[in-house]
Amino acid sequence: MNKKDLERFARVEKQISEQSDTHKLSQLPDFPYKTLDELKTAHRNKDIVLGSDYSGDFLQVIGTTADNVIHMFWISLPIIIIIIDIVLAIMLKKWILLWGILFASIGFFSSSPYNALKKPISGLGTIFFISSFFFLDWTWSVLIGSMLFSQIFAMTAREQYRSVVEERALQSEIFFCYMLKTKHLLVKDTKTNKVYQPSEG
Repeated sequence: MNKKDLERFARVEKQISEQSDTHKLSQLPDFPYKTLDELKTAHRNKDIVLGSDYSGDFLQVIGTTADNVIHMFWISLPIIIIIIDIVLAIMLKKWILLWGILFASIGFFSSSPYNALKKPISGLGTIFFISSFFFLDWTWSVLIGSMLFSQIFAMTAREQYRSVVEERALQSEIFFCYMLKTKHLLVKDTKTNKVYQPSEG
């Protein structure tokens, strides 16, 4: 984290403190941890897990310059795959490769943990991709690969986002409270499976 990132985070923390009355864990009603150190200990001991729903726009707020560059790299790869499919289709006059647009899109959207296709594409997609080299025309290897790798790259971007959210939450009490209140972050007790839901306001 460079100096510019530290200065930007300091400005954001100041804005949050000015706009919200809740910027300490002790101010969260019914929250079992009163300090950030207590929270870190519980997380380190795996008494709780932190989760988040993906939001590329929010990463611009909580991510460092390096975080955002890395995220842009991973999230751009599915688009590059589509471009490659189109170029190959035109150059080789293999118009079936234009289906790569659909296949890559399916892979991208199936990266969401809420998508029922996530596990089938990860598992069966890998099997079909490997099998395609032995039993199918090479164009099918490209199409299935477009779907599979688009999913992998998008999942990597999602995981990177989750990691940044967790890192920022454990570094800053102000960021933690803000993300929890705005539902960019959730806290789950691993023993009871209870998810802490802060009150509105």
